[in-house]
Amino acid sequence: MLAGVITFSILGHLAHELELPVSEVVKSGAGLAFISYPEVIATFEYVPQLYAVLFFLLLVTLGLGSASGLINTCITILKDDFPSLSKTAVSDMACLLGFCDGVVYTTPGGQAVLELVDFYGGSLMVLFLAVAEIIVLNYIYRTSNLVRDLQFMIGMKLNVYWKVCWSFVIPISLSGILAFYKPVEYAGTALPVSAQVSGVMVTTIGLLIAIIYFIHSVVRSWGRKTGVLSPLESWGPRNLKDRIRWDQDKMEQEDQEEMVEIHFNS
Repeated sequence: MLAGVITFSILGHLAHELELPVSEVVKSGAGLAFISYPEVIATFEYVPQLYAVLFFLLLVTLGLGSASGLINTCITILKDDFPSLSKTAVSDMACLLGFCDGVVYTTPGGQAVLELVDFYGGSLMVLFLAVAEIIVLNYIYRTSNLVRDLQFMIGMKLNVYWKVCWSFVIPISLSGILAFYKPVEYAGTALPVSAQVSGVMVTTIGLLIAIIYFIHSVVRSWGRKTGVLSPLESWGPRNLKDRIRWDQDKMEQEDQEEMVEIHFNS
């Protein structure tokens, strides 16, 4: 909220000074950070050079923070699946691959490729996975169990607002965002059909990985007491005292639901 207020108030001021519509001043994506905002900094009356240096140091810091999070995710996944691998070797390999991918964005058409990958490999895929996750939490694990676990962890009673949001508002709003899909544009022009198809393939591959892993989990759990669509028997607090209290809350909730069902049927 702080970043939004600061950024768009300054860009609104720039639009007022240039007597242009806000839509022509504000640029999305990388254009916001590397075009619109630097233009505003250049209009400062006092030491704009200092603010420019501080601003781009801020961008470098943000970039390093984001890159560290992404790389650590890749390293953790590989180390979990292949514990015998050296962490240094895995880190070097992940960083080298990331560097090779990043070189593409420094080419003359790199900015268009960045917009394509950012949308199809990031925003669109995240939306699909978020919809899938919220459906799993609400309609497979069930909202009542989710609320019970959260109440147990934070020590507060959650009202009906959260249940309505998780059950209806969030799934519908996320699905609604997907309905407003439009082809990726760069500099006001839609990218070629071949580029759009490549982007769709990137999203499809990412979703297929999740689907294949799900099918693999179903096959592995076939015939077991606990299936892939139900939590493991070990699921719950690690601490023994917390586990006992959590089990008691779970039993009380199940008893209440059973009583409600009996009353409803009668």
